[in-house]
Amino acid sequence: MYRQPRWHVPLANVASLVPATGPTKIERYNRVRQIMITGNIAKGGSLSEALQLLNDTVKEMDLPVEYSAALVGVVRNLAARPRTTASRCCCR
Repeated sequence: MYRQPRWHVPLANVASLVPATGPTKIERYNRVRQIMITGNIAKGGSLSEALQLLNDTVKEMDLPVEYSAALVGVVRNLAARPRTTASRCCCR
């Protein structure tokens, strides 16, 4: 069996180390980079107001076509429900 000798290459020969800032880890969903922004609704606020503000803010950002924004978790299910009025809602 032939074994190659171990070669030690100084790091400076293949890379330059430069102090910089960046994410501590890169999250992915289906191999696509993602960021998640979480928050709570302010006291006295409503979910519908928060969602409207969020949607308006994303629209104002004028993101390139390769970027997208989406709701996840419970809020996604709540936002997808049709709105009901008190006269149509029955609780027992």
